[in-house]
Amino acid sequence: MRKTEQACGTVTRRWQRLRALAFTVLVSGAAACSAPREIEDVSYDARFERTKLDLYLPDEDGLRPTVMLIHGGAWKYGDKGQMRRMARRLARSGYAVASVNYRLLPAGRFPRNFQDVACALAFLQLGADEYGIDPARIAVLGYSAGGHLTAMLGMSWDDSTIAPDCDAGPPTAPAAIVPGAAVYDFRGRDHALVIDYLGGSESEVPDNFQLASPMAQIGPGRPPALLITGGADWFVGIDDTREMGAGLRAAGNSAEVLTLAGGGHLLTAGPDPGDVQFGVSIETPEAWLALIDFLERTVGAP
Repeated sequence: MRKTEQACGTVTRRWQRLRALAFTVLVSGAAACSAPREIEDVSYDARFERTKLDLYLPDEDGLRPTVMLIHGGAWKYGDKGQMRRMARRLARSGYAVASVNYRLLPAGRFPRNFQDVACALAFLQLGADEYGIDPARIAVLGYSAGGHLTAMLGMSWDDSTIAPDCDAGPPTAPAAIVPGAAVYDFRGRDHALVIDYLGGSESEVPDNFQLASPMAQIGPGRPPALLITGGADWFVGIDDTREMGAGLRAAGNSAEVLTLAGGGHLLTAGPDPGDVQFGVSIETPEAWLALIDFLERTVGAP
């Protein structure tokens, strides 16, 4: 009986915390003292045109927890501006935010785009003081292709085989990762897009299929993870997300999986029965509450 009472008490306290977070999010979004300061096209690697990031900085002093955002687009399309709405919302909530561009296909073929986002993370960690960033409290969040790169940073930030050679050098581990709708395992998947991204079929470049698969890089000592997936995401499915979470926990890491009912890859269930709206799962109200709760527990409240 005591265990049941303790479990119920834990659930009750967690629900009370989420309700308090919901109120905080509403207040911070509706009554922010001032808009965040925005700095566009900061170069984090001068060798390439694409390697720039946008900063969204709260108008407050002191070192702050930070979220680095990585856009999606099948490693071939997209831009950091896709994450602007989420960046502004996080900045209004008190987080410093960096939204990152990286080289796209064909120039960004693996491991180059991973090396780009690794350079971006290292740049933020080394240049933290200038922007009020706490280098020990940088979380990485990405969606789709960006979710894959986010997971890669959490699993392989210290892999010398694919380490970046930018001026900032390799990064240290991110404090937390939030991959959304990510691909976690390429092995056995010789799709045209995958072959294009990895530079050949699995029989031709087996090492790339292994190195680019976050699930193959699971081990102890990985940063805490919140893995977000949509229950109706037919692009990447949900099985790999659950397997990734289970694998991380089996290796002794902290990993939570949020499956959003009705959530697709590009279309998401709306508030009314049968309603469908354009949007990604990480921007739904449910995902937002889980994200803020996770960030407070890992990188801390602003």
